[in-house]
Amino acid sequence: MEYVRIPQRRIGVLIGPDGATRKEFEEATGCALEIDSRTGIVHVTLPEGGDALLGLQLLSVARAIGRGFSPEAARDLLDPETYLVVVDIRDHTGHSRRRLERMRGRIIGRGGRTRRIIEEQSGAQVAVQGRTVSILGSLAATEAAQVSVGMLLGGAEHGSVYHYLEGHRRGR
Repeated sequence: MEYVRIPQRRIGVLIGPDGATRKEFEEATGCALEIDSRTGIVHVTLPEGGDALLGLQLLSVARAIGRGFSPEAARDLLDPETYLVVVDIRDHTGHSRRRLERMRGRIIGRGGRTRRIIEEQSGAQVAVQGRTVSILGSLAATEAAQVSVGMLLGGAEHGSVYHYLEGHRRGR
């Protein structure tokens, strides 16, 4: 099966206290998680005759936790109608650390205000960690949030982004 690499600082979140989070996800999917705490590589192993879709969903759960979502939020990915989109900020800024930090700040906003507005207006959950912005939600919600993030990374004014989101919300 496939694997995903998550930051070492997020491995404990995936495993949970006394392995409870890991066990919960394994029981829900029937798949096994193999976690290398040294490298951060997470393998998903299907049981004989197991459902490959459940394995891929579990892989998405691990990826979401690695990208900064709580296990409770990542659990939504076990529903086939929930999606995870990961946007690499460097695709819009290049490799300048200063520009990366500036763009992270534009997405988060003062006191987390911009991120909160994107979440409220789109219906998606947003996590900004490292060089990525991760979006979790329904197809329409992730699309609206992804467009908003793209607008911000492209230099659009916050007011324009909020206006776009209000239009999206009215159309829901």
